Amino acid sequence: SFKGSWWNTSRAAPATWPQGPVVPFAAGGAGGAPVTLAQAAGGKPMVIDFFATWCAPCRESMPRLQAFADEHRGRGLVVVGVDVGEDAADVAPFVTDVGVRYPIFLDKDFALADAVGAKSVPALLVVGADGRILHRAQRLDAATRAAVDAALGASPAPSK
Repeated sequence: SFKGSWWNTSRAAPATWPQGPVVPFAAGGAGGAPVTLAQAAGGKPMVIDFFATWCAPCRESMPRLQAFADEHRGRGLVVVGVDVGEDAADVAPFVTDVGVRYPIFLDKDFALADAVGAKSVPALLVVGADGRILHRAQRLDAATRAAVDAALGASPAPSK
């Protein structure tokens, strides 16, 4: 369950993502054999968005994350969502409603969320191409954007 502090402080969160599998989500429900997020990243930097359908801040932030993913796709960034604790049947209408097109994975038993210490949603991880967790945040803010730029090996875009 998602009780207590935002990141689990009872034990140190790992420096790299766990190798346990997650189930790919497809519009018709769970689709395909479980994969690791390392496999999904394919050696590229990744932003992982932990979310749930009942989470109002998730509903608000996911379209912004989709726009961010669209802006950075050409630079080699992989963005994925990981729904926690829910069935594919619950996730399908939500994903359609918020207009997310990046890959979605299901973490029904909270194994991945627990392994990285994510105890509330939304939760974002920026993971380098080498699998190291570089940044943790609750939203796509300036620090998260800077971590992505660093993971992509670029300086931040100039302010407008």
